[in-house]
Amino acid sequence: MTIPRENVSPHELKLRQKKIPVPSEDAPTIPERHGDRGSGDDDDDDDGRHLSTLRVAQRYAVTRRTIERWEEDERLDFPEPDLRINKRKYWKLKTLQRWERQRAIASATP
Repeated sequence: MTIPRENVSPHELKLRQKKIPVPSEDAPTIPERHGDRGSGDDDDDDDGRHLSTLRVAQRYAVTRRTIERWEEDERLDFPEPDLRINKRKYWKLKTLQRWERQRAIASATP
């Protein structure tokens, strides 16, 4: 199945240019480690996985500090974490994908 270019995130476009296989929405983008349990919140309509700040940074090939800067920059409109446990932040994969699509649409419109 081919996704229309306007619905593909800049992150996925970059992967395609490098000829790296783009993971499907069902496949985890980063291998799970022993002890990664997700949120345990099974009543959501998605699979309930949450990505830590480290995993989000790995997804975009940046540092954790960059993710913090993105959160502070209002122009980027980076999403708020879906879950906070103590001082740790977690995002749903679908939240990040929605943000990526919004950025792709915004960059495509003049």
